Amino acid sequence: METAEPAAAAAERARVGRDLRAAVLERRRADARVALLVQELRVRGATWTDVAADLGVSRQAARQRFGGDELAP
Repeated sequence: METAEPAAAAAERARVGRDLRAAVLERRRADARVALLVQELRVRGATWTDVAADLGVSRQAARQRFGGDELAP
């Protein structure tokens, strides 16, 4: 028979696992939103320098992550 301590530890691990899965889903949704907003900025004429400044990264990093020139106005 299992004691209370191992059961409590298992329940806590399960809770933390659920929290982790929820955080991963939130991050995926946030990443998707960021990509859509970058695309919208580019369609509206923002340069990669503008986008990079909003993201807090270099122009090169923004272009590499979000697609180079295919979204250029």
